[in-house]
Amino acid sequence: QLKYLYYLFMDGNALSGSIPSEIGHMHRLGQLELHNNQLTGSLPSEIGLLTNLYDLELDFNALTGTLPSEMMGMARLEDVHLHHNQFSGAISDEIFNTVSLPSLDRLYLHNNHFTGSIEAGGKICNHRLNNWYLTTDCKGATPEVQCDCCTTCYESRKLSNLSTQKSALEALFDATNGPLWTTKTNWLVDPDVCTWYGVSCDDEGYVDYIYMRNINLDGTVPSEIGQLVYLYDLQISNQPLLAGTIPSEIGMLTSLEELLLHNNNLSGIIPTEVG
Repeated sequence: QLKYLYYLFMDGNALSGSIPSEIGHMHRLGQLELHNNQLTGSLPSEIGLLTNLYDLELDFNALTGTLPSEMMGMARLEDVHLHHNQFSGAISDEIFNTVSLPSLDRLYLHNNHFTGSIEAGGKICNHRLNNWYLTTDCKGATPEVQCDCCTTCYESRKLSNLSTQKSALEALFDATNGPLWTTKTNWLVDPDVCTWYGVSCDDEGYVDYIYMRNINLDGTVPSEIGQLVYLYDLQISNQPLLAGTIPSEIGMLTSLEELLLHNNNLSGIIPTEVG
């Protein structure tokens, strides 16, 4: 029992298993950093015994379950990094009662399975006026969290989306006569879509960039393109045999920052969903 321990940094390893309840014995602990590991299970209620803790970083693991209510007694908490896990439950002013957490400056909750709403005029949003930082999965057509005062909104990243994005790419291949593309390295061959020619992914394996220029796409842009919801850059150009209309589902790509569809043979109106 390391009862005098103040700093505990074990981040960036390959630690597995759950966080033991005995963590609560480290009453003097001020910083706990276990991020970027392979931890599973729920967060033990004994975490609330760490009343001197001001920095809690558990991001980039596979932690599950709801957050223990005992966390609301950790009055010295300043930084809380819970993003990129599988936590669930409703977010509300009662869960993150900023009267009980007066020192809280940064609260990162995105890329989990939280639900609920954070409304203007509530305790969380009122605390936001003190220049703190708050992130949740509040972006997209059907966000899991409604947030009126989040600093940054992210698109919810559900595991099911990984298989969906593969289906969307396969639909693009089929709709544009993929077998006759001049370059199609790894398409439909390697199960990892991130290795397919012209496709790039982020660190979690989500397709965020498609670049296809002058490779003989022949057909139409399929509606399934709208399922690639984490795309920030979509470039399909110099394809004289690519015809038809721009699918309205393009408007579902709410993370899109760059859209290049020039020098093709597309026709029709620009869908209002793009605007």
